[in-house]
Amino acid sequence: MIFMNRTDNSKLPAAISFDTLPEAVQTILEQVQVINQKIDNLPAAAQEPDENRFVDMNEIRQLIFPQWKRQTIYNKCCLGELPHSRIGSRLLFNLKECREWRDSQLKKGKIKSNAELQSEAEQFVTSKKSCANREQNRTGSSFAEMPPRLRQAKGGKK
Repeated sequence: MIFMNRTDNSKLPAAISFDTLPEAVQTILEQVQVINQKIDNLPAAAQEPDENRFVDMNEIRQLIFPQWKRQTIYNKCCLGELPHSRIGSRLLFNLKECREWRDSQLKKGKIKSNAELQSEAEQFVTSKKSCANREQNRTGSSFAEMPPRLRQAKGGKK
């Protein structure tokens, strides 16, 4: 037998047993329909947050940066890192711009896997080899065969 804590005046019995299960399920379905109708009747602005709206410090902390302290947000604004607008002494933040900024910061800080690092290293080495080969084909000699003065001018050691 399941006991339920009730704080409203619903039709659900205080204790649901196997015998009262169909009645309880029917009551729950009716309540879900009522809730769905209420949601459908809400204005569109209340259902979906407007991405281009401006919010204050408290809202930006709740919606975008819940782990940050107020001072961190102030510092980022002062340094010009975080997009914001100032009206008088109030800081206002565009939700869309702040979400884009946060996402770009997350992409910058992504830690690459060993496979990604290996692939980048191979691409780098290949590009350097092809540059050296083009230089050798263009001049007809390798870097090591150049006189010291020319090697130094091209960035090599004496």
